[in-house]
Amino acid sequence: TGFWSSGIYSRYVSIVDEAQKTSDYRQAAEQLQSVINADPKLSLYSMQQAFLYGMAASAGDAEAARAGVAAYENFIVLDPGYAVVWANLAALRWQLGERELAVEAMQQAAKLDSVNWQYPVNLGRYAEAMGDAITANSAYRRALTLYPDSGLYTELRSFVTANPDALDRLRMTIPAQTT
Repeated sequence: TGFWSSGIYSRYVSIVDEAQKTSDYRQAAEQLQSVINADPKLSLYSMQQAFLYGMAASAGDAEAARAGVAAYENFIVLDPGYAVVWANLAALRWQLGERELAVEAMQQAAKLDSVNWQYPVNLGRYAEAMGDAITANSAYRRALTLYPDSGLYTELRSFVTANPDALDRLRMTIPAQTT
């Protein structure tokens, strides 16, 4: 089994290496299907395939975005507790115009990694774009609670300006307090 597993992993590494060299992410994602078929229980392969489809989708390939969503969903069946996957799934769903599903996926990411301030910021941005000020403001406040210095970032500047009470300047780092 060791030789078999090593052979599958070698194929995986070869595909990912070629993707890095050629930037043909969609082709690499499609080639990974043979690796996934050979070892369908190893979630890493589905996650990498979804990521590669996401890279192709970032160049405007809507079909790659759909394939990336499917690959992330396959990963989630095997390993539902990985926040980054939920956040990446949210981004692909947002790109496809599936706004409510994107918000749900980002909420799951924020729930799974409750100390990462960037997930609430992204959730706030999605909710704000959908006109849901209550969810957006709550998410922004959560980000500022987790990382008070985040109020200096462009994404939160207008929220902090409109809600100065949301920023706890005493919890900010010394360099951040001076700006």
